[in-house]
Amino acid sequence: MKKIIFLILMFPTIVFANMQHQLQQLQQMQQMMQMAQLASCMKEVDQIVLKKLIKKGNLLKQKINSLCNAEKDYKAQKELINSANDINNNQHLRKMRICVNKIKLPMMQQKITDKFQIDTSQNICDLIVTQE
Repeated sequence: MKKIIFLILMFPTIVFANMQHQLQQLQQMQQMMQMAQLASCMKEVDQIVLKKLIKKGNLLKQKINSLCNAEKDYKAQKELINSANDINNNQHLRKMRICVNKIKLPMMQQKITDKFQIDTSQNICDLIVTQE
């Protein structure tokens, strides 16, 4: 009799644990499907161009750091603004933004905006010093 009462009391806990496990499996399957969708969409983005853009971004960072170290804040800011315009007009990055925004993964909750925006209220050199 005690076993029956124990099983009756434990039944909701067992059911709940099983439901939680099934929910986790479902969420994992959804994430896998979304990652597959992202990979499929990203196939349309030229990976060679993206690698070149990463290299260009690293060179820009070095150039801005160099200008800031030489106390050429205005030139550094101007360089950043010109580069932001290039980024905003780049069709490959635009396509990548569209791909990422199509999926809703917990790690990508923040939507990527259509435009790369710069806060011009502060000079880039001041921001670099603040972040270091």
